[in-house]
Amino acid sequence: MITKKKIAFIGRSNVGKSSLINYLLSSNVAKTSKHPGKTRKHDSYSFNEDFDLVDMPGYGYAAVRGEKRAFWDEIMLELFFSDAAFRHLFVLIDSSIKPLKIDKEFLSWLLENRIAHSIIFTKIDKANAKELASNLGSWNDFTEALYSKNKIPQALQVSSFLKKGKEEIREFIQGGLGDL
Repeated sequence: MITKKKIAFIGRSNVGKSSLINYLLSSNVAKTSKHPGKTRKHDSYSFNEDFDLVDMPGYGYAAVRGEKRAFWDEIMLELFFSDAAFRHLFVLIDSSIKPLKIDKEFLSWLLENRIAHSIIFTKIDKANAKELASNLGSWNDFTEALYSKNKIPQALQVSSFLKKGKEEIREFIQGGLGDL
C-alpha cells in the first residue's frame, strides 16, 4: 500500500493554520475560529495524489490543561520522529506582530532536532507596510543568526484575506517537496 507523504502546519494558536489550509485547498474543510485552541488533534486533508496536509494544534496556548498539552506534544513528536510518511513542516508566524520568544524557541528546537521546515509568514494584510517591513526585518535578523551555519529555510508570505501567496506555497510543495 502506498502511503501519501505528510506536510504539517504548526504555529501559535490563532496564527491562521486552518485558514491557510482552506485557502490552499480552495475549500472550507478545516475548522476555523476566532478563539484560539480549537484544533485539538492532527487533522489531515488531501492536497494531491502525493501529499496530505496536516493541521496541527497550536503551540503556546496557555488555557489548555497540562495533560492535554502533554498529549499534543506527544503526538507532535510521534509525527516528527516516528511517522515514515512525514516529510516537511511549515511553521506559521504572524507577521503583523514583532517576533515572539515562543516562535524563536520553537524554530531553534527544530534546527537542533534536524526537522525539515520552512516558514510561512501569515496575516501580511494586518499590519501597515512600515510595520510589516520592520517585523519581517526582525525575523530576517533572527533567522540569519540562528541558521548561520545552516541553510536558511524557505520563507513565504501569505494572506488568505487578500488572496496572496497561495500559488507560491503550492509551487513550493509541488516543486520543492515533490521529490521527497
